[in-house]
Amino acid sequence: SLLLRTKTDKIDSMMLAQYAQKCNPKPVSKLPESLKEFRALVRYEESLVKLINQAQGQIEGCTDERVEILIKQNIEFLKKQQKVVKQEIERKIKKDEFLTKCIKLLKTVDGIGDKCAWVILAELKFDSIENLSSKAQVANAGLSPRKHDSGDVTGGRTSICKIGRKIVRKTLFMPALDCTHRENYFTPFYNRWRKNGKTHRQAQVAVMRKMLYVACGVLKNQAPFDKDWSKKTQEKYQENLKVS
Repeated sequence: SLLLRTKTDKIDSMMLAQYAQKCNPKPVSKLPESLKEFRALVRYEESLVKLINQAQGQIEGCTDERVEILIKQNIEFLKKQQKVVKQEIERKIKKDEFLTKCIKLLKTVDGIGDKCAWVILAELKFDSIENLSSKAQVANAGLSPRKHDSGDVTGGRTSICKIGRKIVRKTLFMPALDCTHRENYFTPFYNRWRKNGKTHRQAQVAVMRKMLYVACGVLKNQAPFDKDWSKKTQEKYQENLKVS
């Protein structure tokens, strides 16, 4: 901040120029057009879900019979609209080879279904699939850990930053919870966190972050999810060490 009390276009442009000169920010990655349209549809479908839930909540507190009828009509309209949007999303996926392949790959990961795959793919930020960064996507989802230390107060409780796409965290919540009730690839990872003294919620968030890492790895490698991938990679690394 320059501690200026005046705000004009000239001052704003000067500050932006100084920021660009000092920080040299990287250019924003440009998404493919097909992914832009897909993202818009998925976000609109999610907004319809919110509106339906809000309307259903209004019915519970409604005391007027006529108003209740109007709210139910609104809910019926929103559900029809949601059905149309879902059909449009499915049509979009079928028409686009890249989207079709990515959705199929994401669904090979334990716990990830259609809706979860849609949201993950729609909220990714990358210019090309080869340059996809798992850390960047985790940060974009607001699942990166954030530590709070100040002066003599150190070793405080670490939480996630929550700066990012809330829809990704919301969508990953149930698949991550599923591993606590049904055995899958992420269950041992969850149990290990619990044995280390972490709470259920901390372990669940760790699973959410792990699922996103795995999903990004599957997309970047353009290969189905392999539970033994880590083991195979280690064995291959050991073989290369012996050769060298």
